[in-house]
Amino acid sequence: MPERILIRGVNWLGDAVMTMPAIRAVRSARPDAHIALLVKPWVAPIFEHDPHIDEIILYKDIHKGIIGKFRLALQLKNKKFDTAILFQNSFDAALTVFLARIPERIGFDRDGRGWMLTKAIGFKGDDRKIHHIDYYIKLLNCAGIRPGQRIVIAAEDPAEDFYDALASRCILEIAAELGCQASLLPCPCISGPESLPPSIIKAMEEVDHVIFQARAGDQVRFTKLAGTATKTMSYALDIGLLGSSYCTLHHGLMKEILNTFESELDSITSWRITCPLGTDVSGMQSSKNAAAGNG
Repeated sequence: MPERILIRGVNWLGDAVMTMPAIRAVRSARPDAHIALLVKPWVAPIFEHDPHIDEIILYKDIHKGIIGKFRLALQLKNKKFDTAILFQNSFDAALTVFLARIPERIGFDRDGRGWMLTKAIGFKGDDRKIHHIDYYIKLLNCAGIRPGQRIVIAAEDPAEDFYDALASRCILEIAAELGCQASLLPCPCISGPESLPPSIIKAMEEVDHVIFQARAGDQVRFTKLAGTATKTMSYALDIGLLGSSYCTLHHGLMKEILNTFESELDSITSWRITCPLGTDVSGMQSSKNAAAGNG
């Protein structure tokens, strides 16, 4: 019978995105397990199409208070979980799985709850702060964002069915937790740089950073625009991409890889590009390094 694992998720959208790599790691370590996620209703939509989760259990208002805790514990007990992993750090989270008599209960030893866990992980006062800052900087450092700065997220209308509105909301939450003054600004689809809305142009003159969660950003990213704000084009179309290594890999590392790649390109005289779908092109070019040597 497959192992049954319960993950107690966190309560806020921005934090929930940050747990996605950990959920993938659980699935990688236990590929045949049944993995259920216990979360608040407003967080659940993020995970509805997550292939690493088999079941979502909602933590509803009826689970509040002492009677509610026993009601939820009984529900979990009947599901016969083998292991509970607590991403949520409250006393309440540990109490619930303790009352449900889940055999293995794993979480941080904090808020006086260690005695209810079978595997209590040591926790230092600054651990949570360091963890969050590390992930938030990975998500936002490509824009050079720092605490106290002003940010506008230019968000495309979800009705266009291209960008997920939850992704913009999560970026907004993450920026706020980083200590920034962040706001959302509607950004329609445009025909070219000249049709960028006055509201976006005004924002670029008044704030420190504009993050485009909109295709309009792709149309203006090679255009010199007014204002001193940095302009960052985001291709994180949905929550899945926002929480993936595509967005959380450190931007400095990506720049180093790009520089190395460009340096190699400067020294070659021929190239070929292929892909499984049938692309196969090749060509010749002058080597910049060789030309410099001949000079």
